[in-house]
Order: sequence, then structure tokens, then C-alpha cells
Amino acid sequence: MDMIVGRHDLPIKMTWPGAYAEDLVRSISLNGVDCLRYKTFAVDVAVVRGTTADADGKMTTVKEALALESLAIAMGARNSRGIVIDKIERIRQAISAEATKLAGHLVVCEPVVR
Repeated sequence: MDMIVGRHDLPIKMTWPGAYAEDLVRSISLNGVDCLRYKTFAVDVAVVRGTTADADGKMTTVKEALALESLAIAMGARNSRGIVIDKIERIRQAISAEATKLAGHLVVCEPVVR
């Protein structure tokens, strides 16, 4: 991958075979500071993994190795009018608010995978 960033006389591009024809990055000035502005894209579907969910859709990540950005991924998909699928291991009656990692109103579907 070729990347050209830093010189103002050259275009800011990331190129690889089959790349977009349009510019994905622009150089802008905010309060006199040069910054890079990246083009955004919509997230149609987000799949997150959890351990347990309840009937309200709340999810925990007790047995997951890394529960990094489940909430951020789900919020990004919902803000783009996408859907969130939460893959879980089991369903319980109720989950405490302290253990909840993802709220039920963000999740559209919760398949149980064993």
C-alpha cells in the first residue's frame, strides 16, 4: 500500500488494487492547525459477541477474552440506521445493571450459539 501524507503540495491518498476513485482523506485547517479529515461511511450490520443475555436484551461479557468496543460498535450501527446482532451463549432471567455491557434497546437479534 502506498501512502502519501504530510506534504501539502501532494494529494493525500491511500491506494491499493481496487481502491476507491474518490479521495477518502482531505487536509483541512482548524484554528490554524493542519488536520486530516476522513470520509465517513455507514455501518449496516454490527455483530457483537456476549456471554449472557436476559429477556430485555441486556448483555454481559463475562467469559469473553476481550470486551473492547461492543458498545461503540453497536452505537455506530444504530446511528447509521443499521442493525445489531448479539451472539450469546445463554439466556438468564435477569442481569444486574452493573454487569450489563450492552443495553437491550440497541440489539435487534440475539441468536444463542452453543
